[in-house]
Amino acid sequence: MTVGKPVLNKKGKVIKVVKEDFFEVAKAESTDPSVADNGGELGWITPFRYVYPFENAVYTTPVGEITPVFRSAYGFHIAFVEEERDHEEVNAAHIMKMVPRGDEEADAVAKTAIDSLYALVKGGASFAEVAMTASDDKGSAMRGGDLGWFGRGYMVKPFEDAAFALKDSGDICEPFKSNFGWHFILMKGHRGIQPFGEMQAQILKNVQRDERMKEADRSFIEKTRAEYHLPAEMSDEDVRAYADAHLEEKYTDLRNLVKEYHDGILLFDVSLKEVWDKAKAEGKRYLPYEFI
Repeated sequence: MTVGKPVLNKKGKVIKVVKEDFFEVAKAESTDPSVADNGGELGWITPFRYVYPFENAVYTTPVGEITPVFRSAYGFHIAFVEEERDHEEVNAAHIMKMVPRGDEEADAVAKTAIDSLYALVKGGASFAEVAMTASDDKGSAMRGGDLGWFGRGYMVKPFEDAAFALKDSGDICEPFKSNFGWHFILMKGHRGIQPFGEMQAQILKNVQRDERMKEADRSFIEKTRAEYHLPAEMSDEDVRAYADAHLEEKYTDLRNLVKEYHDGILLFDVSLKEVWDKAKAEGKRYLPYEFI
């Protein structure tokens, strides 16, 4: 989902924004520092990449519409939803020659170097070996340039566009420039969204460290207060404790399970005292004679 950059009004006035001039307003009024570089364009939004209020706003707004004003921990926002598409991931490797921003001489040297490396790989040299020996991205170089699987919105736009334009495994794009330097990419595979069973553990981990967990807790507290008509002055901690204490009243299956567990413990305790402990005592009494 592509959205316009959130507009944070820096002049303390109300702005009426229409779709036709959204990006002009973003450039003129947004206090987001990155708007100077991206002109108000965020790129693709994927779950857990932005704060929950932002994700919630853009995912619940139709394509071609502007979100209502919403608030996050960073301020007030509006966003324009430009496009929506199915989730897709690529597995790619790259070779990079780094360029310090604004250094034209270093840029020319890096361009010459990347062209030479590109020709070397296209001539039959091992992509992984060239990456390990010549790429300036040391993190991926030790893995032969491998970046693993990534979706849209995880890389800078020039890199993302080049990676997702490659269609078949083994394809290599021509050198291109990003704000980090010069690159070329080897496509290793494409895939869509993975089965829930394979993603469940990671989704749970993401939710647990995300604002969604706070939202779920807040919703639980509100519903519990309303369901049991609890007084407003009762603390959230006391509300949770009250709910825990009344779980068996609310859930029949849980009540039956607890009863079975309780009865089982009692039966075990009776058996232990009346059968096994007595047998153990009898065994101890006759044990010496068994060895004579």
